[in-house]
Amino acid sequence: MIEDGEELVLQSAGESEWEDLYGFIPQPVPLVDVETSNWFTSSHPRSPFVTGLIVSTQRQDGTRVTLSDWSELALTEQTPAGSTTLPLTHDAIPGLLEVLFGLPGFTLGRDGGVVRGRAQHTGASSAAT
Repeated sequence: MIEDGEELVLQSAGESEWEDLYGFIPQPVPLVDVETSNWFTSSHPRSPFVTGLIVSTQRQDGTRVTLSDWSELALTEQTPAGSTTLPLTHDAIPGLLEVLFGLPGFTLGRDGGVVRGRAQHTGASSAAT
């Protein structure tokens, strides 16, 4: 986070320089502005968060792993030393969500979209000793 005049700007280390992610002025705003922005992000048909897939995690060593279909379906690993991108097919998504992001229970729907599967219920059992 850097200061740019009145604005605070969140940055991320890019390939060769810091890249601005977003900026804001640290002042209170009317609740309606926050609600409208959240509504657009989470429900409007033109929001990339509604029409696309993105999940990301930041590891303690500084590595960021992102699974996204915003430009192409790919897994990107960004380290302080550089970035690698691996193109994927849709059938890889459920396994990657579980293994890399700790998000089990997702499957692909009939249309190829990612859907949350039904929770699997297992009965409790105890082993006799």
